Amino acid sequence: MPPVCASCAAASSRAPHPQPRLRPANVAVLLTLLGALPLHTAAQGARRPYAPARYGGNYMHNYHIPPAPSATPWSPEWSPDGREIAFSMMGSIWIVDPATGHAREVVSGPKYYASPAWSPDGRWIAYTADDAGRSVQLEILDLASGTRTPLTTDPQVALDPRWSPDGSRLAWTASRPTGYFNVFVRAIANGTWQGDDVQVTADGSGKADRPYFTTQDMHLTPSWAPDGQHLLLVSNRGVALGSGHVWRVPARANGAADAQPLLQEQTFYQARPHAHPDGSTFVYASAQGGRHPWLDLWTAPLGTPGEPRRLTRLPHDAIHPRWSPDGSRIAFIDNATGTSRLSILTVATGAVVPVAIRQRTWQRPMATLHLRVVDQATARETPARVHLTATDGKLYTPDDAYARLSWANDRVFHVDGRTTTIHLPAGPVTLDVVKGFEYAPTHLTVTLAAGEQRPITVSLAPLADMARRHWYGGSTGVHMHEGGNLKYAQQALFLHAAAEGQPFLANPIAHNDTQLRDTEFWRPGNVGVRRQGRTILAFGQEHRPGFHGHIATFGTAQRLPSLYPVTVGYEGNPGTSLLPSNTDVLRSGHHPKGLTAYVHAFAGEDDPMRAGLGLGKAFMIDAALGTVNALEWATANRGSFIPWYALLNNGFRVAALGGEDTIANLYIMRLIGAVRTYVYCPAGLSADTWFDGARRGRSFVTTGPLVDLTVNGRRVGDDVRLPATGGTLTLRAWVRSVTRLQRVFVVMNGVEVAELPLDSTRTRVDTTITLRATRSGWVHLRAEGSAADRFPLDALYAQAFTNPTWVTVGTMPPRDSASAAYALKWLDMYQLMADAWPGWDNANEKQHLWSQVDQAREIFRRVQRDAAVTAASSPSPSSP
Repeated sequence: MPPVCASCAAASSRAPHPQPRLRPANVAVLLTLLGALPLHTAAQGARRPYAPARYGGNYMHNYHIPPAPSATPWSPEWSPDGREIAFSMMGSIWIVDPATGHAREVVSGPKYYASPAWSPDGRWIAYTADDAGRSVQLEILDLASGTRTPLTTDPQVALDPRWSPDGSRLAWTASRPTGYFNVFVRAIANGTWQGDDVQVTADGSGKADRPYFTTQDMHLTPSWAPDGQHLLLVSNRGVALGSGHVWRVPARANGAADAQPLLQEQTFYQARPHAHPDGSTFVYASAQGGRHPWLDLWTAPLGTPGEPRRLTRLPHDAIHPRWSPDGSRIAFIDNATGTSRLSILTVATGAVVPVAIRQRTWQRPMATLHLRVVDQATARETPARVHLTATDGKLYTPDDAYARLSWANDRVFHVDGRTTTIHLPAGPVTLDVVKGFEYAPTHLTVTLAAGEQRPITVSLAPLADMARRHWYGGSTGVHMHEGGNLKYAQQALFLHAAAEGQPFLANPIAHNDTQLRDTEFWRPGNVGVRRQGRTILAFGQEHRPGFHGHIATFGTAQRLPSLYPVTVGYEGNPGTSLLPSNTDVLRSGHHPKGLTAYVHAFAGEDDPMRAGLGLGKAFMIDAALGTVNALEWATANRGSFIPWYALLNNGFRVAALGGEDTIANLYIMRLIGAVRTYVYCPAGLSADTWFDGARRGRSFVTTGPLVDLTVNGRRVGDDVRLPATGGTLTLRAWVRSVTRLQRVFVVMNGVEVAELPLDSTRTRVDTTITLRATRSGWVHLRAEGSAADRFPLDALYAQAFTNPTWVTVGTMPPRDSASAAYALKWLDMYQLMADAWPGWDNANEKQHLWSQVDQAREIFRRVQRDAAVTAASSPSPSSP
């Protein structure tokens, strides 16, 4: 996938998508088109985690950067004598005796410590120290004395420390020199650097676009060959598509220039190769380029030609493999329990034995918190999200929790409301307990004494009962499995949705390179609806071409034919043509009751035309042709309003949706329900009623505020009819918000016409206003907060808006010449960019796509002509 796409639309620096290379002849024309557009700016949002790494996005950050935090084991490393295993857990470095399950903490403190690497003489452990996403540094522990020393102190991201076989050098990965990952080697003795570091790999640019991966080369996860002269690493140097192959590289300056490929496969950053002690083979994690649903452990020859050998066949992922010193066993991480678990494979027998952590010995005084959460209105236990900061500034979670790093850089976990146990350092601890947008967050601080067992019950007060008002929140952007090192059971997804106060989830199944997850939920003639308690999970499909934009369909049992094979820009794809177009795909899967949407299409505060049409290049075509009926917001942004308003102003009834485009089994990701759609369902909530209301625009989109609007007694998405002479519109506005708002205002026909008064807390609006309408159009309500007030929302800022209520004056439809001109300029830019695509097979393919562009162009020209007639007969524009 995802990203997201996952991701996709939050910011191009996080999850790049391919952009076409323009032919020189088209550049001047395109710049002319861009220069004619207005620029819109606004405040930026929360700090991006791991900002020094210029590329990372959903996948690299989740596969490459150690989870911070996690209550379960990651990154195993054998001791030189093979008796113990070092690993990371609870933000610390631990050493466990696998025979007894007794683990002792050896590194703790104010950072998140991970990726231990044991020196061959057994004296030292090098590891990473994560400063809450600001940077990641290397440190070293002297096991004999307990002394810890920083090895790097720059503001970069340093990862993957690995000792050479003789202990004289350390290899690692760093976001240097320009923010893209390279591999370095440096001599070390007695825990101190000797001489300067040596850069083994170099920055470079690929010769082709790599969807979901940067065009820049990346070099990751080095480990040493037994000869001490070579490194095994993952790199996409010279790889046209995808994340990269496994290479054997000389461990010297610019050694990558003489790299030899060992494994040519889409590794998705997860291979983490490690050589057998005798140098014959290396072990790695692989899903065979997506041909298998889960990653298994494999071996391949290190020096001589040969076929890979599959070591495991598990119904879950096996990752982070490390040979024991004698080569008889492999320590690895699996996700059989959903989160991570330390396991050992005995190679001769194939037996896999989990390592149970039966006892923990901490370095510092600890305490125990027993947390319970209840609904104040009912006094019943209720699921919730927890933000917890211990005395050392870190998050600690229950042992079985999915620890999360949100898009806004908050570290959180979810609870089901029943008493859950959290071990954490003694001292003051701060908690913020949150349940979606309909409960007031609760903040408290308690001080725990060493050894104390403290029960705490947090009571959440309802802010609004939207179900009583027949509004039901849901998202069109929840992917249960689309990559990621976690495994989700349905009950975990339901729990997290309930904790976020979201009763409806729409999971669009999407291809991830050649991999397609969660297809077991697809049944012919059934879209696959699951229910647990009051929460509904409905499955749809997402089609993800690299150029046109991602589209999703819900409420139809027809399979999108173009999900197989994967589409343009993916490794292993047989062709690179821009056909089928999104229009072809949507027409082939058309269903009159289906919801079809361009998802995570645009982001940012500027016009998408300033960003090469964003991630929804073909959106304007399908909106004109009626093959798509919705546009999804995946993050708070103002840029998406510009093309949306241009369509509404000419009567194109494209509904707005909220869908955060989360990939649930990535640990760094938007939280479920971060951006959601509330749909008005007077008959009660079901998959059919929710999709029907969303398609009709009987809904509002929000990252936090709750909004409602009636116009002459009619609800959002409805029609208000006035005589040909116009008339008065009476608007009743209602707003409730868990965070402070800057402003609430009304937009009519794309123009802001009224600001509404907030109460003294700046969280509520209850007001009635009147407007005068003299021509057909639409009206809607918007609410916005500042970036400074966004906590605890997983959003750049609070934003909510209703879909339009339509106003018909006389018999004329809404028409606006400037908006039609905008759409025509969009089509011109799209055609220029498509014409520059390098992968066309023949001229007939272009003509097929141009015919669809021309159909859309003629529709916009027709409404432009209608607008001229309307303007000539209209007495004056609508006004307050």
